[in-house]
Amino acid sequence: GIEKSKLFKSSVLIDIDSLKNPINLKRNKKKYFIIYGQQRKIKGWHLLKKIIKNSNNVNFKIAIHDKAIVDKTIKKWGLKSLVSSKKIKIISGLSWNELKNEISQSRGVVLPSYYNTTGEFSLIEAMGLKKPVIVFNVGFHSNYLKNGKNAMVSDIGDIDHFTSNIELLNDDDLLYEKISKEAYETFKYVTSSQRTKNTFNSIFN
Repeated sequence: GIEKSKLFKSSVLIDIDSLKNPINLKRNKKKYFIIYGQQRKIKGWHLLKKIIKNSNNVNFKIAIHDKAIVDKTIKKWGLKSLVSSKKIKIISGLSWNELKNEISQSRGVVLPSYYNTTGEFSLIEAMGLKKPVIVFNVGFHSNYLKNGKNAMVSDIGDIDHFTSNIELLNDDDLLYEKISKEAYETFKYVTSSQRTKNTFNSIFN
């Protein structure tokens, strides 16, 4: 209900220094996609079982910060069989630098959120580390991300397209390199401090 003339776009505020080159980075020959962040239905965690199960020849890592809730989390989202079959590897209790290394070695970050986000930290962090993100077309995503250009984007609830995007990114090295590059350019644009200054100047001057 707000007039467009009263709306402004400002940059996403994030500690850019925290995304500088990861330490102790060991290159991993085995491809995998990583999932981390808030473990909530609105963030799409109830979709993970189907997404992961339907992604053929793809491996995943799920980062859970608190070791004490690993078993509870696996049970809650029905992931036990996928962990047992080693399609999912659970990593937990990581420091930010350790998690940053895992993200940097990954093929991309899976973000199945269907919340009208204004820019999740996991998404911004991934792009800042030059990683493709796999998302639904909602909120911030629909404004800044284009499928096959700077991300892999599906219509909300289209699990088949979402999983095919994961498979495509897993198999196509040229596509991976292209999206990694464009993701980082998008990161620089949406975190530009100059954009924030320009926005405030246009409001208050």
